[in-house]
This record gives sequence, structure tokens and C-alpha cells, in this order.
Amino acid sequence: MTERTSTPPLRRLRLPAELTCRTTAEQRDRLLAPLSEGCDIEVDLATVQCIDAVGLQLLLTCRLHALATGRRMRTTGQSAAVRELVQRLGGADYFG
Repeated sequence: MTERTSTPPLRRLRLPAELTCRTTAEQRDRLLAPLSEGCDIEVDLATVQCIDAVGLQLLLTCRLHALATGRRMRTTGQSAAVRELVQRLGGADYFG
């Protein structure tokens, strides 16, 4: 008998223009909920125009949560603001 492996559902999420200390609380729940429901997530960062270290920390926390629960988190469409901050803080290994 062969084991059937099923692919978890994928949720695509587009983040708003601002991902800063003022907005991370509401975005945290939005990002973690699908992971807690057993879904993988794909996070579109194309529209993010303003991001700070707290916003980047949120993305890293969600990625770690995904790994810890056997889920996957992928980022797409990094805006210039996201690329600049990731490069400045040395996070290319996580968001490359």
C-alpha cells in the first residue's frame, strides 16, 4: 500500500502598503490564522511601500511558526522598500 501525501491548501495574502509597528498587530493575526488552520501561505509583498524592523520581524516570526508547525511560508513580489530593508539588515537568506 502506498501512502498518499496530500498537499496542504495554499492561502495567498497581499499585505497592505504599510507594514510597521502601527500595523503589525492586525497583520499578525491575518498571517498566522491560515498557518494554524493547516494551510501553507504565500505572502505578496509587492504593495508594501513602508516597512520597518518590526514589520520584518513579523515576517520572520511567521516563517518560523510555519516551519515549527510543518507548514510553508513563501514571499513573492518584494517591493523596493522590502528589498532595501532586507538587504540593509542582512535577511536575504530568509527572503531571497
